Amino acid sequence: MTPKEYIATIPTFSNMVSLGCFISFLSVFVLCVASSETNLTSELSLVTILYRHGYRTIVGSYPNDPYDNDTYWPQGRGELTIEGINGHIKLGKWFRNRYDGFLPKKYYKNDIYVYSSNIDRTLMSAEANLAGLYSTDPEISSLPTGLNWRPIPVHTQLTSYDNKLRGGKCPKRRKKIKSVQEIIRNAIYSWKIFPYLTKHSGKKVIEVTDAHYIYDVLQIEESFNLTLPKWTKQVYPEPLRSIAVLAYPSKCLTPATARLQGGPLLKEMVTHMNNTVQGMSSPREKMFMYSGHDYTIGCLLGSLNIFDYQIIPYFASVIFELLKKKMDGLLGCCIRKNWMRNLRF
Repeated sequence: MTPKEYIATIPTFSNMVSLGCFISFLSVFVLCVASSETNLTSELSLVTILYRHGYRTIVGSYPNDPYDNDTYWPQGRGELTIEGINGHIKLGKWFRNRYDGFLPKKYYKNDIYVYSSNIDRTLMSAEANLAGLYSTDPEISSLPTGLNWRPIPVHTQLTSYDNKLRGGKCPKRRKKIKSVQEIIRNAIYSWKIFPYLTKHSGKKVIEVTDAHYIYDVLQIEESFNLTLPKWTKQVYPEPLRSIAVLAYPSKCLTPATARLQGGPLLKEMVTHMNNTVQGMSSPREKMFMYSGHDYTIGCLLGSLNIFDYQIIPYFASVIFELLKKKMDGLLGCCIRKNWMRNLRF
């Protein structure tokens, strides 16, 4: 039995909250889940976007890492790269192309609200994305700077209080997640990969989150054209990738962890949709945008029971489109997963 098959036997969030229950917060609805481009034949009422930041340097390292030296990472650890900036500008232009006509080219504060975790790479990604989204703002040409850019606010708060994108301070959540991770650890114990990783990396690997950490370091170093140590050939990219991907559901696999980890963000999104449906927002926002992390997206998808066991790539976006059918007046929410893998320059 594979780890994925094993943890599938654990009672999941779908037993308590399904997509249907989530959307039932709306008064009238039609639901579609899509991963590919479809024509917007319906009238948009609200767009909510959650995306991952762009390419970055390694956040940390492991004791035996030959590249654990700041000379390899002159921009700093965990920082957005130039490719990451360019990629989010391109993604912002993609959003403009899709929602042009719904979201005005000219920036108005009541049209869009942008929230980011209080981390450099997500704040910078949000700023770069907005630069692409509003690159055709007619007022830009009147600015004396000569830059094809205008400042747009990005909101955030201290990480310790951010329960939407970072989990915040919640001892109960950490305790629940730890108990789930122990179950997953037992599921993959027979693979003997944790002792192997511990021996060769020098880092004590006991949880799937530890395996994900090492996978992340190796993936980034490989993308920087650095030669990986010989021992990694036995585990990278597989089976390490199959183990690392379990780090996402490990935080939202049960009803309790799903509610505590993904619940706050999902609740806010539903509230925005409800306000739009009931006409409570005045003036009404057209778009809410969240700049987060791979865990943010993985946990949101896991809480909705639509996580498909993939490593969440940079620039990945989950889009909620609240639609109003022109013919019958019904409201619907279409959830789109966009894995923009071609944004590398």
